[in-house]
Amino acid sequence: MKKALFALMATTAITLSVPSISAETPMPAQGIDSGLLDKMLGNMPAGTKNAISVFRDGKAIKVTIDIQQIAQGLAQSGFSIASKPWTFVLTPQADGTLRETTEAPVDFSINYDLQGVVGESGSYTYLGCTVDGVFDPKISFFRDASIRIDKTTGDMRNPKASSSVTLQVGPQTNHVTSVPDGDGRLNVHVTQLTKAITEKVHVDPAQANPAVHGPVVDMDLLIKDIAGDINVTGLKSVAATKLGVFVAANKDSINIKSKQDEFKSLVHDVVPILDKLDLSGQVHSFTVQTPFGQGGAGSMGVSMSADTHNIDETITLGETLDGLTIDSVFVPTWSRQLIPTSMDLEFGMGGIDISGGLNKLVDALSRHDFASPEPDKTDYAALGRAAFIPDSIVHLRLKPSHITGPIYTIKWQGQVDSNINGKDAKVHVDVSATGIDDVIKTLATVHDKGVPETMIGLYAAKALAKPGPDGSLLWAIDVDTATGMLVNGKPVGPRGGKPL
Repeated sequence: MKKALFALMATTAITLSVPSISAETPMPAQGIDSGLLDKMLGNMPAGTKNAISVFRDGKAIKVTIDIQQIAQGLAQSGFSIASKPWTFVLTPQADGTLRETTEAPVDFSINYDLQGVVGESGSYTYLGCTVDGVFDPKISFFRDASIRIDKTTGDMRNPKASSSVTLQVGPQTNHVTSVPDGDGRLNVHVTQLTKAITEKVHVDPAQANPAVHGPVVDMDLLIKDIAGDINVTGLKSVAATKLGVFVAANKDSINIKSKQDEFKSLVHDVVPILDKLDLSGQVHSFTVQTPFGQGGAGSMGVSMSADTHNIDETITLGETLDGLTIDSVFVPTWSRQLIPTSMDLEFGMGGIDISGGLNKLVDALSRHDFASPEPDKTDYAALGRAAFIPDSIVHLRLKPSHITGPIYTIKWQGQVDSNINGKDAKVHVDVSATGIDDVIKTLATVHDKGVPETMIGLYAAKALAKPGPDGSLLWAIDVDTATGMLVNGKPVGPRGGKPL
């Protein structure tokens, strides 16, 4: 599915670049010539220039893109697109914006054959693709836009493994809104919703090449919906457009070399392209059905935040899972009390200077970086380490997190400070747990391999713990290359508190 989405995104990117140029470029009634296309889209591969045409229709501008011809012109082995041309209508509004719509819903298919690379071939079909948005040339971005796909189907085959996958996806909607701030930047909000995902997997080991022994397996994956949310703060859309225009006008590296000061100034204005990025995604109500059992969860979520100006906490990652169930012949009855039913994991990373690092790299660019045969004498690897990690220490913060099962809960938080030389590190983690006695009682009835060693570890952990509220057990864990490992202040391990 990623291959198909990439192609759709590439087509959308071309489409969204046209309104700004069309709004500022005078066009003859008959269309535009190849020279103007060069200015709009840069050096297009041979055989693709005629795939894009722009015409005036009264006050409106029509942009037709033949993505099938573009795909043929790119001549990518094992990859093809079947589609009628896409026609977008750009209608000037009274406030100076452009309303962009698809003239009619578009259906298209992507076919690929990568058996010689990954052993896989397949196709994806998208039905009822539409775009409706309001583009503002003043901010070089859409103030409001929606992209919708009514239905997606997919078919993937791997003869070597004798596996096949069929996919059906219900309506997909992406909605973008943007609000300019007072500093020539944008705050952008993107929401995405995909409904009714069904994926069927069929594996027949006897038909694999070479054939192997094993049962025929049919698996079904069912997902109610997938929802995504993106917030971008401080997007430099205008500065990025200016840089793009400069690069398009000075495609030759020699030209950029002669105008290096102007180029570096434009790059400085762009990097970092945004101030902050927040991503989140939620999968609701998914189940997996197999001949050996089934499993699923009520929800699963991931989140990511990146702040290009915050050295103390540059990146934050999180993951949640709730209502996990597993019912399989491979899972012993006794172990079901130990399988987590929910978890919430989050950690942050600091000590990284994205904004300063990017600008230092731009400052380090010299004229020989833009034209050969002059050699590059700069050690950009060393420069990058010093630029992006100015204190040579990366901070990993383990934010309050937990894993919960039917009979236990484990919580933790802490911090890891590591020198980029990989030799010096300090760790402090606070851990609390409830239900350890119940876990030990469950394991005491089991005689499987490895269980006795696990029980010994649990007894040792109990012996090192301090009592906490509500019957919980507490551990303060410290690891230092100078003092070794301590648990609640007591040396642990064969080194007995000695340097690691």
